[in-house]
Amino acid sequence: MQKDFLGLLPCALKVPFEEKINLFVEDSLKDIHFDYLVEANANKQLDYFDQISAIDDIEDLPDIFMAPGFNGFYYKAFMERFKNTGCFISINHKEINDDLASLSILDPHDDYTITCFNPTVMLVDRSFYVDLPVPESWQDLLEPEFAGKVAIRGHANDDFCEGILLNIFKDYGMSGIQKFGRSFKVGLHPAQMVKMAGRKREDAPAVSAIPYSFAKLVMDSERVTSKRVTIVWPKDGAIVNPVTTLVKKSSVSKLKAVLDFLAGADAGQIYGTARFPSLHPLVHNDLPQGAAFKWLGWDFILENDLEELIDELNIVFKASFQGAAV
Repeated sequence: MQKDFLGLLPCALKVPFEEKINLFVEDSLKDIHFDYLVEANANKQLDYFDQISAIDDIEDLPDIFMAPGFNGFYYKAFMERFKNTGCFISINHKEINDDLASLSILDPHDDYTITCFNPTVMLVDRSFYVDLPVPESWQDLLEPEFAGKVAIRGHANDDFCEGILLNIFKDYGMSGIQKFGRSFKVGLHPAQMVKMAGRKREDAPAVSAIPYSFAKLVMDSERVTSKRVTIVWPKDGAIVNPVTTLVKKSSVSKLKAVLDFLAGADAGQIYGTARFPSLHPLVHNDLPQGAAFKWLGWDFILENDLEELIDELNIVFKASFQGAAV
């Protein structure tokens, strides 16, 4: 696995980021050997993080490693082996974007770098469920009227979106997970949610918990003209799924030019334009006015073994399905 840079990125971010880093390498690293790879996260994350679980030597990790979500970087075993030993260093600016001023998202120990994040919102489709009320918050989705009507990323033979399940559990406990399981209709990839929106199909979800980048694809499509299809930015906040970069302290001098690029406004604007809000203070993020965010929080992350907790939440969530399609 050892490389100078490995990026596992969501589909919506992979293409523009890969184009940008390719140009950077061609223009700025002509005389430096830089071994890098950008992969689609959906295809490769499990393979890579299975490998990571067996790694004990920091030298076997990439010098710079970028990946989304509450992945193996956030598991207690990984933190004990690496993060807590002080082998990583944050390259975040201490001042963050004004859009995100209320978030305490920077790693308080300056080990992990969060460059941007993938906000999850609601895509509400009432083209079939014409009398369904429009939810305003994540708590609304726990109510009985949404039973069997909500889509979430994932499948029954795999894990479901950990960012959503962790935040539901944090705010509403295990009973909240059970109620959310009652609301579950189908597990889908966000691209499938996009295709189903506005088709007036009984098998389509009334509400999809979907990344903002995919939700905007629906609303920008000529196919969706009905006012019955809307994006709801929850009043209690879009769920924050971080894109985290690990930087080895030992690589800082060798890869300074790369780190300056990754921490810079040009890379940050790639994230913001792709609707992955950038923490860089000079970036314009394409966000609704007054957009709120729901961040899991470092206290929760450090006080819990997320690996065990995610497994437990999936078990309870799946056990709560009521005849749902999986």
